[in-house]
Amino acid sequence: MDVPRPPEAPPTPPPLPEEVAKQNQSAADSLSPHLRDSLIDLELDQTWVVFWLSLSAVALAVISLGPVVYRWLHSELATEWDRWMFLLLFFGLLQLAYVLLFVQLPFWFTLRSSSIFSLILASCYAAGLAVFTFSRLDSQWVVWLDLADEQQMGTAQRWCLVMVCLSLPVAYYQGKVSAQWRERELER
Repeated sequence: MDVPRPPEAPPTPPPLPEEVAKQNQSAADSLSPHLRDSLIDLELDQTWVVFWLSLSAVALAVISLGPVVYRWLHSELATEWDRWMFLLLFFGLLQLAYVLLFVQLPFWFTLRSSSIFSLILASCYAAGLAVFTFSRLDSQWVVWLDLADEQQMGTAQRWCLVMVCLSLPVAYYQGKVSAQWRERELER
C-alpha cells in the first residue's frame, strides 16, 4: 500500500536585488547621519590609502615580532620566555589591533590614534636605543629585561635602531594622511 505523500514545497527563491537594497538601506538608516555620510563619501583613492597604510603597519608589526618568533623557534626550551619577549609581543599585538581598528573604521581619528601609537612605539624604541647604548651590562633595565647577552653582542642596540627607522616614517605618513582627511572633512 502506497501512502500518498504531500507534495514537497519548492525551495524559497533568493531575495530580489530590491529587497537586498531595502535591507541595506534600513541598516544604513540605523547609523548616525555623520557616520553614514562618511562611509558613503569614502572615495576610491582613500581606500587605496587605507590599504597601503594598513599594509605598512602590519609589516611593521610582523617585523617587530621577528625576534620573538626567532627566539621561540630556536630555544632549547619553548617555555623559556624572557621579559623582553613579552614586551615585544605586547607591542606587536597592540599594533595589529590598531590596524584592525583602522581597517574597520577608516576615518581620520582612527588613523590619528594609530599614528599616535606608532609614534609612542618609535619613542619607546628610541629610549631603548639610548638605554642600551649608554648602559653597562649590570644596568637595572638590562637585567630586568633579561637582555644581558643581547647587550653584550650589540643586537639590542641594532634592533632598536632598525625599529626606530621603520616606525618613524609609518607614524609620519599616518599623521600626514589623517591631517589631510580631517581638513577635507572640515571643508564639507
